[in-house]
Amino acid sequence: MKSKEEQLTEKLKAAELNLQNEKAKNKSLQRQNKSLENRLGTSMKQSEALKAACSVLKKTEGLNRTIAQEPIRRHQYPVGIVSPSPELYVRARCGFRGAVDMLSHMNESFGWKLKKIPDRNSIENWVKKSGYSINKELAYTNPEEEHAQTTDESMMPGSGKMQLSLGIGAEKKSDVPLGRSDVKVLDISAASGWNSTGIKAVLSATEKKEGRPSLTKATAGVKVREAMRETGYLLPPRQRTIACFMNLSHTIKWSKNMQRIIASLNTNGKQTFDFVNTHCRYVNSWNRNGINSPVKRVYGMPQVI
Repeated sequence: MKSKEEQLTEKLKAAELNLQNEKAKNKSLQRQNKSLENRLGTSMKQSEALKAACSVLKKTEGLNRTIAQEPIRRHQYPVGIVSPSPELYVRARCGFRGAVDMLSHMNESFGWKLKKIPDRNSIENWVKKSGYSINKELAYTNPEEEHAQTTDESMMPGSGKMQLSLGIGAEKKSDVPLGRSDVKVLDISAASGWNSTGIKAVLSATEKKEGRPSLTKATAGVKVREAMRETGYLLPPRQRTIACFMNLSHTIKWSKNMQRIIASLNTNGKQTFDFVNTHCRYVNSWNRNGINSPVKRVYGMPQVI
């Protein structure tokens, strides 16, 4: 006859063994569950791609046949091909070569009887011209290329408000003012209204895509300042003061030339350009100390928002 202690010990061992078996079953079920989740995620991605492709197909089928076959001026492809080609790249998540293969398959399956299918270079060019590339491709591919970002509200399409983020080189490399070719579009977002949470999401998404900018410029709006504070950015001090002194090198050169020739002007000319002599002391000071000296003094006073 076993004692109570022995009976309890046996029951405890049996319970421990049962617990170990249950843990092993639980781990096995977790592995199976993870495998099923991965398969489900893959299936959902494939489903989204198929839905996007079907949407493109419906759009193509829904086009008026006359318009779809109408050739585009200075183009060798009709509207019905040029229109869905970028969408295969953006919405169906095909690469450029994949978009070409998809168009070839659609041409065979739907009897389009196209003599020529657009190549990958043509589709890539259409994506860039349509603006789709902004959402798909990186503006700064070189990790060593530092950039500055400016974010502000732009135009108002309908009842929405557009938030535009632009990128420029972090260092100014010449005295020539910035041109359109120097600016890159980092993000275009639209919403019915913008608050600090929405702006913070835009800044975070842009940083994740393009990398952290060396400098972020924005207006002094309360919402923008709050979003920039939460994301850890520094607001450049006295931006309007800095802007007043930017790109003045040509103005200083012009002022020095006017000081040199003003004595040779007629009476009306001297009266017109009299302001050059009025401010000659400031011009000479900037010319002597360097045009960027006021900006350097302002930058010497960093301020955290």
